[in-house]
Amino acid sequence: MVFWLKFDLQVRLLPEVVGSLNSSITPPILPVVLANATMTSRRAAAFRSRTSRVNSYFLSNQFPFLLQTNIGSPRFPISPFLELEVTSFWWNFFSPKTTISSQSVSPLRRATLLNCCIKIICLQMPTVAINVVLHEPRIMAGDELFAKVLLESADSDTIVDEFYADIEGVGRTGWVNVHTDKIYEAEREYLQKHIPLMPSGSSLPAGRHQFPLRVFIPETAPSSYESQFGNTRYTIKVVLKTNSEQSTCTEVFPFVVVARLFFDDIPQNIMQNIEFKDEVDFTCCSLPFGTVSIKISLPRTGYRIGEMLSCTVIIYNRTRKALKDCCVHVVLKTQFEAMSRYEHVNEKKLSERVVETAVLGNVKSRTDVQFDNCLLKIPESTPPTQCYNKHSPDPNIIALTYVLRFVALPGRFILIVYEYSFVIANFIQHFYKISLTRVLSVFLSILSFDFESIQ
Repeated sequence: MVFWLKFDLQVRLLPEVVGSLNSSITPPILPVVLANATMTSRRAAAFRSRTSRVNSYFLSNQFPFLLQTNIGSPRFPISPFLELEVTSFWWNFFSPKTTISSQSVSPLRRATLLNCCIKIICLQMPTVAINVVLHEPRIMAGDELFAKVLLESADSDTIVDEFYADIEGVGRTGWVNVHTDKIYEAEREYLQKHIPLMPSGSSLPAGRHQFPLRVFIPETAPSSYESQFGNTRYTIKVVLKTNSEQSTCTEVFPFVVVARLFFDDIPQNIMQNIEFKDEVDFTCCSLPFGTVSIKISLPRTGYRIGEMLSCTVIIYNRTRKALKDCCVHVVLKTQFEAMSRYEHVNEKKLSERVVETAVLGNVKSRTDVQFDNCLLKIPESTPPTQCYNKHSPDPNIIALTYVLRFVALPGRFILIVYEYSFVIANFIQHFYKISLTRVLSVFLSILSFDFESIQ
């Protein structure tokens, strides 16, 4: 049987332990826990200890802990630089045959007896601090990453064993099919650089030091992205190993990469004004319910990151119900590709996220309404459109596409969804490569819409 117990105990520290602590700690008595001793058995009431308050010096606040018979050397943090370790302990219970009465036995006799050995572990403070400063917050694919590694040391006799920086770019996807319990996962490496900062055996004097970094980002590198089922992350990992444990540390610093293309790589007919039209007929119980038509036009299809997208929406409502809560969404659709762990079969998963919304209002029944200058701002943090790039040596496992979605609610029970597919990508003209460093283009390519029938 395993007993979980809480004890009142006082620990008498060894003289050398007391001397290593602060000189203001005069009494060598350390009360650890103030609680009743309990155990999981029918005789628990017979072994409860009625303890009294102990007015003694506390190293910090009360720090209770639990002891178990089958664990060894448990550690308990007292402060950021102190730990308490129970090296050994043992206790004695009254025999089950002994008759214990609350009237005949004093509280001290009824208490569980505990003896233990405890030592205080002083954790030493680190003597170095590492930081990384980037020249730009976001780096375009195909550009060079300029950064500085800042090292501050407080120890004058530090000998460097290893001091280097690893620049990595890794894409990962993964999820679990709840119906089949299959695990899907994939990983792609897009960037891997190892840069030594100091040779082995070098002496690191006290003070502040700077180490420059310069790394070329591949042109085919995908954009940084974070989601539930996958991510693409770029990091700078700085590792310092020395002859002292206090001056040995490892720090990881993330940075953002944005993929790009060029305007002159896009066909001219795609960059011109474009207009979409479509309609749908609704029926209710085999009776005609009416027709809803929509027309969306854009003056152009190329936009910079952070630029305002202006569109015109014309709605022809031929139904007997008013269209309520009409709005236009810019929706990011992410498609993840992964392989099953055991069958090695590729599978794809789709997720959606609304990145921008323009509220249009209501449209009365049997009326035509035109909404001019519907403004949708492309967010600065929006990643560009990203394809799989199957022909690339490192194909992407995350595909990003965008749709312009019109949503309306006629009456109470019908939800109308018009979805116009388009692609957002980071396009830059070769001529304006220096000035237009972050450009976002919207390319409307395919018209598609989806409807949900009467609920």
